[in-house]
This record gives sequence, C-alpha cells and structure tokens, in this order.
Amino acid sequence: MAWLLLTVTVALEVVATTLLKMSDGPTGRPWLFAGAMLSYGVCFWALSLAFRTIPFTVAYAIWAGAGMALIVLIGVLWFREPMTALKLLFLAMIAVGTVGLKLLDGK
Repeated sequence: MAWLLLTVTVALEVVATTLLKMSDGPTGRPWLFAGAMLSYGVCFWALSLAFRTIPFTVAYAIWAGAGMALIVLIGVLWFREPMTALKLLFLAMIAVGTVGLKLLDGK
C-alpha cells in the first residue's frame, strides 16, 4: 500500500508542478494556482504517510527522481522545450541513482 501511495504522490507532484507552470503565478490564472497548491498539499501529506513504511532515503529519491523525469517529459512534449543529449544523459543518471538506492535498501 505504501508503494501505491508513493506512486500517487509522484502523480500529484507532477500535476501540481504542471498547474503551477500553466497558472502564470498567483495572479495569472488563480484557479490553476490554487489547484497547484492543493495538489502540493495533498502530495506532501501522502508522502509523509509513505515515509512511515518506505525508508526515507528511498522514498524521497524515487519521489524526486520520478517527478523530475516526468516533468522533463511534460516540458518536452507539452510545452515544446528542447530535448538534448545532455538532458537524456542526466535523466538516465537519475534513474540509475534511484534504482541503486532501492537495491541498497534490500541489503
């Protein structure tokens, strides 16, 4: 159940960050900004619950790494930001580090 909760926190963080970008700040589109703040709040609440079961270092690394990777993909696909070889390299490094931490947790 904790892993499902962690997956939900990643999704909420990605939704919140995307809404924050789309809002143009608190005075641009306030309903999108409010949605972002609500999503962040629920995300952090759920993340704190996941920390009860999943080791802190593993949960946070997965949350941050998966969130960053998804935001890069959304930036490239939705907001037409450029994808470069260096972005791909650094995304791969995030994935390797996250998997490595999870593997270490099993020992």
